[in-house]
Amino acid sequence: MTKLEFVAEGEHFFMKFTAVYKPAPEGGFVAWLEEMPNLQTQDETMAEAKNENDPHT
Repeated sequence: MTKLEFVAEGEHFFMKFTAVYKPAPEGGFVAWLEEMPNLQTQDETMAEAKNENDPHT
């Protein structure tokens, strides 16, 4: 399991998130934000999962 912190900020807000990436038993990676555990994504590679969680992409 890998954890990465990132910040989303705008003119009127600042939020800090921790993204969690875990290898899925069937292959690929499951990713979610610790602050929003019910919001998940699954992708073939960790790089694809990171793109799903990054608010800047």
